[in-house]
Amino acid sequence: MKIKKRQILYALLISGLGIFIYVQLLKEPKIIDKGYLKLVKNFTDHTDEVWDVKFSPNNMLLASSGLDGVVKIRSIKNGIILQKLIHSEGVPSLSFHPNGNSIATASYDGNLRIWNVQTGKLLNTFSESSGTLWTVTYSPNGKFVAAGGIDKKIFIWNVENGDLVFSIKGHERDVWSLSFSPDGTKLASSSSDNSVRIHEVSTGKTTKIINQHNDAVISVAFSPNGKFLASGGDDKFVHIWETKNWSLKRSIKGENESIYSVVFSPDNKTVLTAGRDKKTLGEILQYRLNYKGPIKDVSARLWDINSGELLHTITEHKNDIWNASFSNNGKWIATSSVDQTVKLWKNNY
Repeated sequence: MKIKKRQILYALLISGLGIFIYVQLLKEPKIIDKGYLKLVKNFTDHTDEVWDVKFSPNNMLLASSGLDGVVKIRSIKNGIILQKLIHSEGVPSLSFHPNGNSIATASYDGNLRIWNVQTGKLLNTFSESSGTLWTVTYSPNGKFVAAGGIDKKIFIWNVENGDLVFSIKGHERDVWSLSFSPDGTKLASSSSDNSVRIHEVSTGKTTKIINQHNDAVISVAFSPNGKFLASGGDDKFVHIWETKNWSLKRSIKGENESIYSVVFSPDNKTVLTAGRDKKTLGEILQYRLNYKGPIKDVSARLWDINSGELLHTITEHKNDIWNASFSNNGKWIATSSVDQTVKLWKNNY
């Protein structure tokens, strides 16, 4: 009897090992390429991981930032870098003012900085945070700028006079992402505490807490029409909510190991997700053995909101994709990656 039990145990172990090897080494992700997204430019001038990328409101400029501490603002038309905004430490996040004249940057040093886009001049510095700021965003009317990070708080400043309007507490761990509703009345936040929170901008009060995720929520975004809110994170799920009553419209489970970025298309029909697809082997190679070469199976995915259909996969990056953005006219998509590149895509969907 003992021998049979031992044989069964060995069989289970071997079977489990076989499944692990298949999932980690052999299983390929679903690749969909119907020609909707076409790679048109590949920018390789960053010297470290690129964490964020954003289009200017007039769709003519592209700004990118990352661990090298240099924010680069370039022309989309010819790729020429027009401004380099130098920081002493890495810059995880940036946001254009709605009028396109200034840009806000959030840094590892805990400072939020406001810069003139045309001249590259530093206009203001906000220093209330006690640690790294992971995210920054302007309100739709440009009156406020909000940021959050490692100290668990959300800061909202008055852009005109630089006054701190609110310091919102409630999250129990890092704040990773912020998104204003299109009408500017609400601010959504996501955190490593597995929650998404909705705050009233006029009062700073938290009006809704969503606990649908079972791991860190890395990204949150309102749809341009304000009808939906998307959230994604380390549990591999993207949840899309109806903002009218906060009912769950759709849950999408992609093949990403983690989702770092969710963003709606300007026409509110699709959502683009990006993140980490590397399995355990890839993580060991990169972070334990200091492997600098390409890692397979890293991609971003374009989804149809109504049907949940996977429309297109981006497989051209060689490592984790930290962020993805749509241009305001919907014609362009940009992605930023651990592979130190920013890629520009023509959106034909």
